[in-house]
Amino acid sequence: YLIRRYKLFDCIQKRKTKFVFAGGAMLLFIPLTWLCYKNGQIGMFFGMYQNEFVFVIVALFMTVFWWCVAKQVVKINKLSWFKGYFVFLGKNSMIFLLLNQFFIFFYRKVLLMVIEDNKWLVHVAELLLVLLSLHVFALITNRLKVSKIWRG
Repeated sequence: YLIRRYKLFDCIQKRKTKFVFAGGAMLLFIPLTWLCYKNGQIGMFFGMYQNEFVFVIVALFMTVFWWCVAKQVVKINKLSWFKGYFVFLGKNSMIFLLLNQFFIFFYRKVLLMVIEDNKWLVHVAELLLVLLSLHVFALITNRLKVSKIWRG
C-alpha cells in the first residue's frame, strides 16, 4: 500500500535510478540472502520472527528485488508465457494465501508418516505437492467460475 501510495516503484523505473538500483540489488542479494538464512526460522503463523528488524529489511528488499526481476523477465518476448503465468499467480493469489497452510499441514503430516528418516526429502516433496495442489485448485475454481468468490 505504502509503496504504491508514494510511487516508489515509479521512482525505481526511471532510467538513471533503475541502473543504480539494479546494481545495488545484485550486490546486496547474496549478503541479504545469507542474513535471512542466519536470522533463523521464521514462523508467521506463530509470530516467530527472530530478529524483527532483519526480517522486515530482508522482506522489503526481496519484494522490490523480485518485482524488478519480474518486470524485466516480462519484457523478453520469448518468455511471453511467463507473463501469463504471473497474471495467473496474481489473479489466484488469494486462493494461494487462504489455502497454503491447509495443504502444508496436510502434506507434512502424511509425508512424515511415509518418509520418517529424511527431513530434506519431506520438505522438497511437501513444497512440490503444495504448489501442485494450489495450482490444481486454482485451475478448478477458475474453470467452475468459483474464483469470483475469492476475489470479492
